[in-house]
Amino acid sequence: MPIKKIVRTSPDPILVAERFDQAQGALAKIAHINWLIDQINAEDSHNKITTFITLTDAPDIAWDYSLSSNAQVTLGGNRTLAAPTNVVSGDYGTLKVIQDATGNRTLGFIGTANFKVVNGGAGAVTLSTAAGAVDFISWVYDGTDFNVTLGKEFN
Repeated sequence: MPIKKIVRTSPDPILVAERFDQAQGALAKIAHINWLIDQINAEDSHNKITTFITLTDAPDIAWDYSLSSNAQVTLGGNRTLAAPTNVVSGDYGTLKVIQDATGNRTLGFIGTANFKVVNGGAGAVTLSTAAGAVDFISWVYDGTDFNVTLGKEFN
């Protein structure tokens, strides 16, 4: 379920208090509720939407992390993945990579120095090659690098 901003219950109660002296108790409650709403809305919430969004297949694939922490793409050729944008240290995500009907597609990383792959060094994963093959790339961002793991052949 997506996190949504909460709307205040009224205008600032301090401004309306002068005209509604008898409603001071109610205004105090509204002021407290509005304060709580402001605290929730001020949180730097990285509680991301987790629905899989579909990334646009292109020579360089872009991923805006603010849209979801999970994404999928069907490779129509040999591609590169740009570092996800709008991330902070501690963020993590999953990319579902699907081979098209041709298969044998590759996926590299743009800015390979910032992608560290378990047992693979910097910036390289070897995907399943069969047509329609499904692999998952998971990563966690430590503030400097995207630390990547690969799960293969989920088909």
